[in-house]
Amino acid sequence: MGWEIEDERTVSDSVVPPPGEQRDDVSLLVLRGPDLGKRFPLMPPGGVIGRQLDCSICLRDPNVSRRHALIELADGRVMLSDLGSRNGVFVNGARVSRAELFDGNDLQLSSDSVLRVRFQDPGEAKLLDELYGAVVTDGVTGVSNRRYLEHRLSQELSHTRRHSDPCCVVLIDVDGFRRVVAADGQSGGDGLLRAIAELIRASSRLEDEVARFSAAQLAVILRSATAEQGMVFGERICQLVRERVFDVREVAISATVSIGVASFEPGRFDVKGADELLDRAETALYRAKSSGKDRVACSDSGNEAPDGPS
Repeated sequence: MGWEIEDERTVSDSVVPPPGEQRDDVSLLVLRGPDLGKRFPLMPPGGVIGRQLDCSICLRDPNVSRRHALIELADGRVMLSDLGSRNGVFVNGARVSRAELFDGNDLQLSSDSVLRVRFQDPGEAKLLDELYGAVVTDGVTGVSNRRYLEHRLSQELSHTRRHSDPCCVVLIDVDGFRRVVAADGQSGGDGLLRAIAELIRASSRLEDEVARFSAAQLAVILRSATAEQGMVFGERICQLVRERVFDVREVAISATVSIGVASFEPGRFDVKGADELLDRAETALYRAKSSGKDRVACSDSGNEAPDGPS
């Protein structure tokens, strides 16, 4: 038996041909580093790459200088200049002070950060941005999702092993979240979680990673932070949430959070991988909740922060 085609007519359509001449967008795609997968578009006349907030391309890597390199776009060329950075600028493995960049060139600014030069059709560039957002971002809170959190944490642990630099994970659970959902619906619970995520992100450093960990939990990766520094951060978040009245869909909601802290500090607190560090933070979190909530517990010290005011 063969295929039977009932209707062989081709549907009429209006096809608009693409413009004859269309310049490709120039961008830098992060291949390795805290901003893995993110695309930074470059617009004439160019801009500065660095970790300073006002840089055109701001990277969350402490090994990148505040103003690391300059990108210039003019006359159809892309020029790169080192701005006297501490760790130098490498193009395809060779250190340069000034060089022209071409499609596919790899640009390395530190042991952790590698970017690739891309010349792309604007439509392709837009699609990549949309895919990046869908893959790494939690749709409810706007912060990173758990999948990206786990990948980023594995990167941070590798950085810790190479540089003997501590790394801390802070898990944050919204106390009484189910009661909020029961009273104000799922949209009310989502709104509260989103508001708390925004508060935490505003209280974090550029190089830290804030992510949704589970239905009512958020997580923060604190680079170069010890367990003690993680406790201080957690206590500050507890206080900020406790003192804030959140406006969720024109309903005033008060909340508290319980927090668990765990760190990887070579020679002091060691872990085999990201899963173990997250498990330790979860254990500390459950201890904080079972001890009365609205407090911080640390898996590494066995201590808890003092109770918040009732």
